Amino acid sequence: MKDIHKMKMQQNKTGTKTAILNFFRKIFLLPFLETILAFFTRKKGFIGRFSSKFVPPNYLFPSPSIRKLEIEGIKLVLDISDYVGHYLYFGFHDIGSENLFSQVKKDFVIVDVGANIGYTALRMANLSGSSGTVYAFEPDSFNFSKLQEHVKLNPHLNVIPINSGLSSEKTNLKLNIFEEKNRGMNRVSTDDNSNYSIISVNTLDNFSQEFKWEKIDVIKIDVEGYEYNVLKGSAKILKEIRPLLFIEVDDINLKQYGSSAKQLINLLHENNYQCVHAKVGEKVTENYYFGTLHFDIIAFPNKL
Repeated sequence: MKDIHKMKMQQNKTGTKTAILNFFRKIFLLPFLETILAFFTRKKGFIGRFSSKFVPPNYLFPSPSIRKLEIEGIKLVLDISDYVGHYLYFGFHDIGSENLFSQVKKDFVIVDVGANIGYTALRMANLSGSSGTVYAFEPDSFNFSKLQEHVKLNPHLNVIPINSGLSSEKTNLKLNIFEEKNRGMNRVSTDDNSNYSIISVNTLDNFSQEFKWEKIDVIKIDVEGYEYNVLKGSAKILKEIRPLLFIEVDDINLKQYGSSAKQLINLLHENNYQCVHAKVGEKVTENYYFGTLHFDIIAFPNKL
């Protein structure tokens, strides 16, 4: 009981601190100050990290709050009242994703599972060049429309949007709209939540046959706990094509669907892959402490 009381006290303290900070951050809702702040937050190093502390959270911006932006030669139309648009507009950096981008080479064939509004897919397409291709899977109709919009804005990049989810079998599932202002958190429904849509899902092995893939160089999977199911439906690809994998790992989310982080790593090891933490580079095995951690791994195929 003492631990619960202590946790509640800490939550109240954090909530109070956030409320105080947000009171002062609201000044940057003024358009000209927002523009100046975004200029500094997009910078790397100390300046970017320091100025990011003053950014109003996405939920303080009226919906929609549309901004046009170009990042690394990629044209985007972002709603900064949405978490993903807000994250990209203010230039927040994810080291794990940057390490993924460093693996992409010219002529790569890439599969992006959980493409959201398409920034990662477009960034990888830019790196893979005119002879590379990115197949971007996104089951949510709202996100998919944004993905299509961004593909049209960047016709020089070879991205093929596919409005489908991926799983261990072909079927229909409920997709829960978990948070309206962060549709990146959409996930397969395991309850009777009324805020959902019906999506079609298939296996990546089936899509591989349909598209007649002879090679896949990289597969990125970010599906809010459904990653193990996607891998189970990719058995032939893992065995025969052996791409590099970039996978989100969250033990709590995975357990919602009857698997676990340990099972996911075991599955990769059984397929002769070595896993490392995408951000810090340390080796990840079945004995890794997953706890409440939320991180990405890069899985490298061993030579057979």
